[in-house]
Amino acid sequence: MIEDDAVNPKHYKSEIVETIYALKSASSREEFQGHLRLNALKYLMRYGRKVVDGNAYASKLNDLRKAMWYLKFLENEVKKEEMYGHRGTKIRTENKSTSIHETGNE
Repeated sequence: MIEDDAVNPKHYKSEIVETIYALKSASSREEFQGHLRLNALKYLMRYGRKVVDGNAYASKLNDLRKAMWYLKFLENEVKKEEMYGHRGTKIRTENKSTSIHETGNE
């Protein structure tokens, strides 16, 4: 599970499911990847414009961390897509194929 911090705070998590995984379940692959990409863009565009608690430096770093969190999540989704294909089934290698059921982020 991802550490609790300003990038992924506790209020986005519950004992049942993290918000990001609920969004993933409710979206198509394209929609979810678009969500990740657009959220990263949002934080990059906000960089340096929003100051929290009068600390511009910390606010800039926070926006960069949030953008990178979404980009890293998107990178992992793309890697899974390459490895397992669009339907969650491992791509045939060496004449073997293994069915995979995703359980979450790496």
